[in-house]
Amino acid sequence: MKGKRSRRIPIGDEFLHDYKVSDLQRMHKEETNPKAKIRLLIYIQRKRNMAIFEIAEMFNISFRTTQEWLLNAARRGIDARYNRKPTGVPAKLNKKQMDQLKADIAAGSHSCGFQSESWTSKMVVVHIKNRFGVEYAPTSIPRILNRLGFSYRKRTAGHSKTTDEPRLGQTTNQN
Repeated sequence: MKGKRSRRIPIGDEFLHDYKVSDLQRMHKEETNPKAKIRLLIYIQRKRNMAIFEIAEMFNISFRTTQEWLLNAARRGIDARYNRKPTGVPAKLNKKQMDQLKADIAAGSHSCGFQSESWTSKMVVVHIKNRFGVEYAPTSIPRILNRLGFSYRKRTAGHSKTTDEPRLGQTTNQN
């Protein structure tokens, strides 16, 4: 199978060949990260020639997870005991801009030049575009508002002067 990485995971002295069991035990003792401690214990068992299914059973972790942790250690080395930082998409607004947006929304839509009593998601999109030069989809606004401590309410049908347009209100969370 050309192009596929080997899934064979070394065992015994071949596994993390630069480290002895005593080195891994010392690292485990000094480690403060709980997940890294478990992974080091798993590495120790693999160095002691234990099969993957036995290690998985010993630590009550799925075979697949145990296998992946050992495979990552075999490929990346001892630093695989730590999770990689998730990359994700960078935020469009920085912390200072988010704080400014929160203050603007708290001040009310009138103070930002809108006629409506309440904010709508479309109004927030327009405000962000005008103030920060950043474009968001209206569907992203509830998530942003939630991060800022605001609630997001949809109007209920019933009154003839209401619209289906969602409205914003501030939560009463006291920090």
